[in-house]
Amino acid sequence: MEKLLKQKRIYPSTKKIFDEKYDEAKNKKNIFPAGITDSEFRQLIIKELLGIDWYVVVPLGQNQINECALLGILKRYSPIKKQWKKEEL
Repeated sequence: MEKLLKQKRIYPSTKKIFDEKYDEAKNKKNIFPAGITDSEFRQLIIKELLGIDWYVVVPLGQNQINECALLGILKRYSPIKKQWKKEEL
């Protein structure tokens, strides 16, 4: 985690969330992650992959927002970007 933060590949607020999770862990010697909830995962992955300024303007349900975020992530990071661009035309 420290290496990613030094390389500026992870937001400091994300590191803070993980640090809090590890501080709250009952078994400090456990080598496995403390775990996060589904909503924490969704918020972190959107912030890290789409940016902290990503949002949905239209009032949608959470399932629809999840789909918008997924499509945004796939369009931005998919190895087959050319196929996405062809389908949009």
